[in-house]
Amino acid sequence: MPASRRHWLLGTGGSLLGWAAGAGLVSSTLAGCQTMSPASALPLRHSGRLALVVAGQSDRSFSAGFELRGTAAIGSLALMTPLGTRQGEATWRPGSARLSSGDGERHYTSLDELSLDLFGESMPVAALFDWLDGHPWAGAPADAAPAASNGSVDFAQRGWQIGTGRLGDGLLVATRAQPEPRVTLRVKLDRP
Repeated sequence: MPASRRHWLLGTGGSLLGWAAGAGLVSSTLAGCQTMSPASALPLRHSGRLALVVAGQSDRSFSAGFELRGTAAIGSLALMTPLGTRQGEATWRPGSARLSSGDGERHYTSLDELSLDLFGESMPVAALFDWLDGHPWAGAPADAAPAASNGSVDFAQRGWQIGTGRLGDGLLVATRAQPEPRVTLRVKLDRP
């Protein structure tokens, strides 16, 4: 995807509706017509809000409600508007990934390829299952990072610095400085 389209797709104000319209994800669900996907049968692992900021020559940002289901191997990530309307859903299994929306489906060979096309950066979606549970993803080597100012021992994985010190409050912060541009992912979990 050309950089100019990614910039417009993610916008600068963090508006999910602006992002969704650019990605072609605004669908008939706004009219209350929503179909359930087979991925909705997977067990819900985490839900909440996520925000992504890509810093560079032209900052980009994105925020949305989310539901993360299944596992890193077979799962789904649904994105919702602030009103809770499902705008799109990424589903994956070994060797394939799919982005579904009211405008149809796009297919990919991997979840990394899907996230690169959607966000303009490869995002660690599969790793989120373990990171949100407070430990490194089993799918890649990890290194302990220096202790954070709050005393927590965080870790580095796949080029990301993972801050788990506030998971008790439902907050995860992951930052990737290299390769440029700098990317920050903040996840605020819903708590029962």
